[in-house]
Amino acid sequence: MLWMLAAVLISTSAGLQAAEHEGEMGLEQDKQQKQKQEQMNQKWTQEQQQQIGELMSANKLIGKEVQDKSGQNVGEIQEVVINGTDNSVKYVIVSTDQGLVPAPWSAFQKTAEGEPCQVKMQKSELRNAPTIQEVTPAEVSSESLKQEVKSFYGETQTQQKSWQQEQQQQQKEQQKPWQREDQQSEYEWKLDGSGTSMHEKAKSEKSKWQEKSKDQTTEWDKKSWDKAKSEWDKDQQSMKQQSSWQQTAKSEPEKLYMLTSLIGYNVNQPDGQQLGQLEDVIVEQQQGKVAYGFVSYGGFWGIGEEMAAVPWTSLELQSENNVALLDVDQETLKMAQIEEDQIQKLSDKQFAQNIHEEFGQPQWEVFGFVPGEDEKTAAWKEGSEYNKSYKADEVKTIKGTVKSVGTFMPDRKAEPGLRLKVETDQGESVTVYCGPKSHCQKKNVSFGSGDEVTITGSKTKVDGKTVIMASEIKKDGQTLQLRDEQGQPQWQIEGQTDTDQMMQQETIDMQSEQEMELEEEGDVREGGTYSR
Repeated sequence: MLWMLAAVLISTSAGLQAAEHEGEMGLEQDKQQKQKQEQMNQKWTQEQQQQIGELMSANKLIGKEVQDKSGQNVGEIQEVVINGTDNSVKYVIVSTDQGLVPAPWSAFQKTAEGEPCQVKMQKSELRNAPTIQEVTPAEVSSESLKQEVKSFYGETQTQQKSWQQEQQQQQKEQQKPWQREDQQSEYEWKLDGSGTSMHEKAKSEKSKWQEKSKDQTTEWDKKSWDKAKSEWDKDQQSMKQQSSWQQTAKSEPEKLYMLTSLIGYNVNQPDGQQLGQLEDVIVEQQQGKVAYGFVSYGGFWGIGEEMAAVPWTSLELQSENNVALLDVDQETLKMAQIEEDQIQKLSDKQFAQNIHEEFGQPQWEVFGFVPGEDEKTAAWKEGSEYNKSYKADEVKTIKGTVKSVGTFMPDRKAEPGLRLKVETDQGESVTVYCGPKSHCQKKNVSFGSGDEVTITGSKTKVDGKTVIMASEIKKDGQTLQLRDEQGQPQWQIEGQTDTDQMMQQETIDMQSEQEMELEEEGDVREGGTYSR
């Protein structure tokens, strides 16, 4: 029995030494990671400043000459079709000899102001491009057209290729040592020849130690295990959140708008009061993302009017009324004042950031930059400054009608949240903060202007604004549950449940593998000890 106990202690000591060694290397890796992240941030800032300088007026595209890559005239631009779902240019409609050609944004070279647009092919090649009879919602929304265009131009998300590569690089930099293919060999345990990584070996040793000597588990070991589980939870939650965002983007149907129809839309507050008119749409050339709407306001009959650069995501388009809803006042518009010919002023990072913060919109949504997963989710987690504003003991229920639907940001780099503007049955106008937009969409409960809703939540102040942080919203027999009775966010509860289930399954699988290994070695379990 003494030799058996010694074997157990030696095995345990080896496991603890490995975990300690991993911890030391983990600290060094964290330090190196921070340095790399700072370098990545500096690199991103430089690239972002260059990228956001490439803005252009979509309105000035109408009627512009189009040439092939050798400079030969092929036609002129008749229309620009905007996808309101992902806020990008869906098609540029070119009037040619063979008809109306809908081309994706990625089919064009970058265009300098005053110069013709240029497609990335010869005129002879363009003759085989898909065409439409007329520019109507039915024609441009056709699924068959979408597939034909994609097939002809070989469009496979080329508009987003640049920033996706940058995002993938950032994700790679954020991986733990044992997750990176190019570093795994440095973190393998070769003692037993299994090649199991130190991370998994530490968890395996922990499991064996608890089973054999539960009363001897040290506090240090417990902390090490808790740290490993915490990191595992964080990784799983991040992957789950990223998957949720991707699935949400794929599932939303496209809402297409014609640029020539959008110009002249009245821009109204949710209560119907007119703020101004939409004069232009500003597009970022790199990806074809719609960045801003230029809104004219003030003045009389066009005299004395001012212009404001409004983040496109702040506008809620209502094509049935030819109206764009904007939940701000004229004082906010004045903060975004700009001259019509000063589009490139928006390439000033600080100027652009101030505008986006004034309207409560994330700048990274426009220009393709995606913050790290921790930055996106931090403000939504229990215990954050935002969630501390919820008062579980001051909950009330109201009934009313949705006047507008928009977004808000609990933090500058957070994932956008769903915001409702509601007029209560008593005639009071209230702002309702729901939760992460992706969580609300995942529940398949959508809201629109005119919906009758019953809202339960806490009336509180967030960033100096009086709002209702909703815990539950009912509409037409549907219920969107956002918080429990204690105010804990439902999106975190569900996320943690999924993580716990995955962790439990991981433990079961690991134990099964260990038992199979022991059986193969001829080990027989007897009374909680091992004998050979």
